[in-house]
Amino acid sequence: MPQILIIDDDEELCDLLTQYLKKEGLDVTTIHDGLDAINHLQQLTNASGHYDAIVLDFMLPGMQGLDILQRL
Repeated sequence: MPQILIIDDDEELCDLLTQYLKKEGLDVTTIHDGLDAINHLQQLTNASGHYDAIVLDFMLPGMQGLDILQRL
């Protein structure tokens, strides 16, 4: 099953996207803070995991989307 990560601080939008994507057969994880996203992705990399796609918001609390993208 394809895995999608949504990094966005708008929880309502994340809920709507999650509902839609799950109906399409995708496994969805949501994170609402930039620093939490970096920590999650670092742990995932250490565990040899991956996402098939990441939806990344530009303006986030903790760390901006462009900074997260540069770290990836």
